[in-house]
Amino acid sequence: MLRPSYFLGQSVLTALLLACASLQAAELPAPLAASLAQIAPTATPGEITPFEDAGETLYSVEVQTPGSPGAREWYFDSKGIPVGVQAFEKELPPALLESLSLHLKQKDADLSDVVKLYESGKVLFEVEITVGRESKVLGFYSDGRPAYTEARLAELPKPLRKSIKQLEQTEGTVESILQLDASGRGLYQLAVNRPRKPLWITLDASGAVLEREETVDFKATPESVQAAIVAKAGSGERVRILLKQAGKTQEFEVHFFRDSKLHSFHLSQTGETQGSPVEPLSLP
Repeated sequence: MLRPSYFLGQSVLTALLLACASLQAAELPAPLAASLAQIAPTATPGEITPFEDAGETLYSVEVQTPGSPGAREWYFDSKGIPVGVQAFEKELPPALLESLSLHLKQKDADLSDVVKLYESGKVLFEVEITVGRESKVLGFYSDGRPAYTEARLAELPKPLRKSIKQLEQTEGTVESILQLDASGRGLYQLAVNRPRKPLWITLDASGAVLEREETVDFKATPESVQAAIVAKAGSGERVRILLKQAGKTQEFEVHFFRDSKLHSFHLSQTGETQGSPVEPLSLP
């Protein structure tokens, strides 16, 4: 399932860019430095900015990589796992460019920025467009199909608005709302701000909660899951773990970065691999 991400416009991605003061290269946390050494071994990081999104600390790092037309922003979690990278228009897949061109023409909008996201072993493109003085965030698949659209509370069905207000009383402040266009089921996803433990909740148009997803620490997972992670990733030190819960069913989505490749896999509560193998993504 998609998650509201972190990187563009004020409303969704850099939603809180509560940017602490920028860091110097020497202050870069060791996990991030290790990942950057794989992505761009000869590059010297430029501006390094920690920021908060849904209660999670993320890092924006300016990097010049070989063959790139210019410096670009990379985005990492605190474990050094790449979660996205700024994309230049000339690098976008032809099908996506065609879909974007049509969308911009229909909306009389301008393209502001694009971030390439790594979600569940797949590549998505998050686009910020500007219409007049307003900006909006859209998500697309590589083939140009829409994945999600930024939504505003006032635009939502009344039952959904009621559920969101109730969830804010028990779960925390809703930072952003995405309508999952590609689902065809009228699904919506909330990013909830909880200190150090962000939460994403998927609801249908009636306001019923379908799935909860949150980041979890390695040591908070069952021993069988820990053993499976160590077997696949080598350790539990530099892994990003997401716990997904739909009803009574729980599943763990795990990401780790090794040999310039982003690896992803899913585990059951008992540590068994779920779904088909996910092909590692080569970065950049």
